[in-house]
Amino acid sequence: MKVKVCCAQIALLTLIAMGCSVMSAVAFPETSYPGRDEYGDTCWYTNCHAVSNNDGTGPHGNYSATSNVCSLCHTVHDAPTGGVALLPEPTVTGMCLMCHDGTGSPGSGVYGAIIGRGLTVSSEHSVNATNVIPGGDIGGGDTTRDFSEGGVLGCGDCHTPHGSRTVARFAGERSRNSTKDTFRNAELRSTRLLKQLPTGATTPVVEYGSDWCMACHAGRGSWIGGPMNHPVDSKLTTSAPYVYDRVPRMSSDTATVDQVVGSMGRIADGTEWRVRHNRAFVMPWPRTVLQAGHAPICMQCHEDARSVGAVGAVASATVSTPNGTTATDNPRFQNFPHESTNPKFLVEVGDDLCTNCHPTEQLP
Repeated sequence: MKVKVCCAQIALLTLIAMGCSVMSAVAFPETSYPGRDEYGDTCWYTNCHAVSNNDGTGPHGNYSATSNVCSLCHTVHDAPTGGVALLPEPTVTGMCLMCHDGTGSPGSGVYGAIIGRGLTVSSEHSVNATNVIPGGDIGGGDTTRDFSEGGVLGCGDCHTPHGSRTVARFAGERSRNSTKDTFRNAELRSTRLLKQLPTGATTPVVEYGSDWCMACHAGRGSWIGGPMNHPVDSKLTTSAPYVYDRVPRMSSDTATVDQVVGSMGRIADGTEWRVRHNRAFVMPWPRTVLQAGHAPICMQCHEDARSVGAVGAVASATVSTPNGTTATDNPRFQNFPHESTNPKFLVEVGDDLCTNCHPTEQLP
C-alpha cells in the first residue's frame, strides 16, 4: 500500500526532529523561500524566520491583506473554553511560551536559560506570578497593577504579538541560534515587539530608554520633590534624553576621555551589526561635554550581568555561543529584562557597579 505524504507533513516532521517548537496550529509560508544553508536551520524555511523578513519581527508582523498565516498562532474552532483571541493556549503568555519557554537544548529561550545551565535566577519579571511593581508608586514605593493575565503580569503587558504600535527599532546584543549569529539579516535592529504603551501607561514612549521603564516603575524617575533616587535621563529631566540606541559611550575599550554617541547594543562592522561592547557602562571623570546636562539611563546600571572593567580598560564583550552555553562569555546570558543572575537586574553588584562611573578621585 502506498502512503502519500505532503510537503507540509515532511516539513512538520523535520521541525519536530530538529527540536523546533511545534504549536497546536502550525502554518507554513504563503510563498516559497530559498533558505539559508549556512544556518542549517529548517526553521528558516518557515514564515517564522523567512529570508524576506528583514526587520526582526519573525512571525509577528509583515502580514499581507490576504495572509493565510494567522493559523500559525490562532485556531478557529477548537480554542479552549475561557481562552482569549482563539488561541490554543488559555493565555497570551502560555501561547508565547510555546516557542519562548527555554525548554529546548536546554534553556534556549528568554526564560529558562539560566536554570538550564545549573545557575540560580536572582531577579526576573515574573510572568503569570506577580502584580507588584517595585518603585511603581509615584512616591517611590512599590505598588500593584491589574495586569493582563487575570491580574498578574503577562508577556502581552510589554510586548505586542502582532508588531503594532511598537517602539522604534534599536540594536541589541543577544546571540541567536545560528552559526554566523547575524539574526538572519544584515542589520541587527529590532523593536523587540515592545509596546509604546505598556499596560497601564498613559503616555506613548517611542524610543526604548528610561521613560519606557518608568511606564511601570514611575517612582524611579528623577524630578524635583520626588523620592531620593539615582538620577536618570528622561523627559522629566531634559527635552532630549538619551536612550538605549543613543547614549554616550567610550570610543574604544582603551579610551580614557573620548566618547561617541551611539548604541549600547552592537555596532557596525562594515555592513553588518556584529560588534558587541561594554563601553556604555563606564563614564570618564571629569565628565565629557556629551554628558553635560544629562544623567545615565536605566540600562547603564540595569542590564544583563557582566564584567564591565573600567575607563581605559573596558572588559571585552564576547558571546561565542547562544543561551549561556559558554561560561566565559561576557555577558554570558542576554535575557534582560526577563531574568538575570544578579539581583535587581544590576550589571554588576556592590562597589563594582558604582566605580564604573565614580572613580575614587571624585569621591568626597
